[in-house]
Amino acid sequence: MSCYYNSKDITRLGCDYVFPGMLEAFSGVCKEVHFANVRGYGLKEGQHGCGFDPANPTDVVKLEGLLSNCMEYFSNAYLCYEITETDYIVNQQTYETMNLVNEILNNR
Repeated sequence: MSCYYNSKDITRLGCDYVFPGMLEAFSGVCKEVHFANVRGYGLKEGQHGCGFDPANPTDVVKLEGLLSNCMEYFSNAYLCYEITETDYIVNQQTYETMNLVNEILNNR
């Protein structure tokens, strides 16, 4: 399930868009939230499964919105981050994203 969707005809939330009523409709049944950051439309290699860059204000707002929605509507669900790495031994994107998640949650 995707919490965010780029479209001009749905409700604005931060820099991206969310389906109206979708979060509430699935709040009682959703057991896992799978999400990924994208660049552009996420259709080309390297554009889907991007980490959330703490130096990019748009990424920070996106992740804050995702986490806020997940905590409000899906507090019992598992969060599954899809992150592609160029080097799976170093895991730089995952490391930066998880640090940003911890920073956001610790500042609530």
